[in-house]
Amino acid sequence: MASAMPRINPAVILHLNGDKIIKGREPCLIAISVIDFFKTGLCFNFRGNKKGHMAIFKLHINGKERQVDVEPDTPLLWILRDHLGLVGAKFSCGIGECGACTVLVDDKAIRSCGFRVSKIKTSKITTIEGLSVNGDHPLQLAWDEVDVPQCGYCQAGQIMQAVALLKMNPKPTDGEIDERMDFNLCRCGAYHRIRDAIKLASTKI
Repeated sequence: MASAMPRINPAVILHLNGDKIIKGREPCLIAISVIDFFKTGLCFNFRGNKKGHMAIFKLHINGKERQVDVEPDTPLLWILRDHLGLVGAKFSCGIGECGACTVLVDDKAIRSCGFRVSKIKTSKITTIEGLSVNGDHPLQLAWDEVDVPQCGYCQAGQIMQAVALLKMNPKPTDGEIDERMDFNLCRCGAYHRIRDAIKLASTKI
């Protein structure tokens, strides 16, 4: 019998030798144990710079210039959520494998949980909040029409991955959709509805 998946509430900040490891606001499910998380060494993605070096970064997000004063190794996800209040991108696996944190950087899908702010430079970032003003992007409308979400936790990442797909390939086949969306996990198993919504949106773009 499979062991229960550990539930971590990132609202609780864990510490290792006084350094912040995980921070956030929403509870989430992850497929690895806390011990495995530390064994991977990925805690360095979330650790503060021991020297406390801060820098000012000017970021182009959703068509606006935003300025943040953070450490250069701060992951983009924490900047979006904790500094700018853009909470559509979610924290889940923390290792760039599940896709819940997907946003676009220069129209390419990236995993923001491991993408450091120092790598962004002049790139243009788009989050789910900047996809449309009124939630009427063809993919958002298709998601609603097909009734894709169940729990909804992964859906912002799914939609942003789909946006990148349709920018690259406006009329994808079922196989091409499955291949590209394979990078994003859905614990509720809504993959067939995700595919149907992407096909529907492709007829309206």
